[in-house]
Amino acid sequence: MTPTGVFGGRADKLWSVTMGKHLLLPITFLTLAAGGCAETVDLEAEAAAIRQLTDVEWLEAGRARDLERWLSFYTDDTIFFPTGGPAIVGKEAMREMIAEFLSDPANGAVWATTEIEVSRSGDMAYSYGPQQTTLVGEDGRAVTHDQKWSIVWRKEPGGSWKCAFMTMDFDSGPEASPQADADIGSSDEADVQAILDFEQALYNAQIAGDFEAWMASFADDVVLFPPNASPLTGISAIRRFNAPIFEQFDLHESSDEREVAVAGDWAYIRAHWTWVQSPKDGSEPIEDSGNSIWVLRRQLDGSWKIARAIWNSDRPAPGGG
Repeated sequence: MTPTGVFGGRADKLWSVTMGKHLLLPITFLTLAAGGCAETVDLEAEAAAIRQLTDVEWLEAGRARDLERWLSFYTDDTIFFPTGGPAIVGKEAMREMIAEFLSDPANGAVWATTEIEVSRSGDMAYSYGPQQTTLVGEDGRAVTHDQKWSIVWRKEPGGSWKCAFMTMDFDSGPEASPQADADIGSSDEADVQAILDFEQALYNAQIAGDFEAWMASFADDVVLFPPNASPLTGISAIRRFNAPIFEQFDLHESSDEREVAVAGDWAYIRAHWTWVQSPKDGSEPIEDSGNSIWVLRRQLDGSWKIARAIWNSDRPAPGGG
C-alpha cells in the first residue's frame, strides 16, 4: 500500500502523493460478531488504533524508506489488488514491488483515512480513503496519480492490526492516468525549475548568513504565518522578526519533499523541511522539522517571490495534549 500521509522527494524532481477516495468494500464480515461476545469491545479505541497505524506509523515507515517496517503492516497471507494487474498474494510477494517503490527518493505518497468501521467482535475492520501517488517514469519525469484505496484489517493473536486485503484504483481510469496526468503540479517545466532554483537560493542565503539576499526573497506585501505565533505582515515586520535570528545563529535549512504547481503568475511549493539553528556563542544547536506551503507571485522582471507562507512543526504544540 501507499500509506496515509506524506513522504518522498528529490531535489530535482516534483513530488506529491495522496491515497484514494470512496472505495467501499463488501462488509458482510461485520455480521460475523452476531452472537456470543463475552465482553464489550471498545470500537472507538480499535478504530483509533487503526488510524494511528495507517496515518502515522505507516507514514513514518515511508519517510524512513524502511522496507521491513512497511512489510510488517501486512498479514503473511495478505492480498493486494493493484490497478491494471493481477492480484499479489502474500507478504513476501509484495516485497519486490514495495522495495522498488521505496528505492527511488522521488517516489512518494500522501493519503488520509476517510472512514474506519470495526466489526462488533473487534477482530476485523475496513477503512478507505484518498491517495495521491507520485512515481518516476522511464523518462525520468515524476508523474502524479489521484487514487482511492480500501483495506480489510484483521486483528492478529497478539492484538495488533494487520492489512489482510487491500485494493487501489485510479480516480480517472487507468487509460488516462500515466500521460494525461504527467503535468499535474507543473504547468510549465521552466517555471517549476525556476521555483526550485529560487527555493535553493533562499536556503543558500541562509547558510551564507546573507540576510539581505534572504530578505530579497519576499514580496513587499508578504504575509507569513509562523507556528504558535501571530501573522507577520509586510516586509518590515519580516525584517524585524528575522534580523535577530541571523545575528545570533548560523542557519541551515533544506527540503526533502516537495510539490510545485504553477498557474499563470501565481504558484505554490509544498515541502517537508528540516533546519538547524546553531547559536554563534557555541551552545547546543536547535533542530526542527515540519511542513510548509509557500505561495509565490511572479514579479515584473519575471522572478518569483514569496507572497504568503505558512508552516508547522513536527514537534507537539507547546503545552498541547
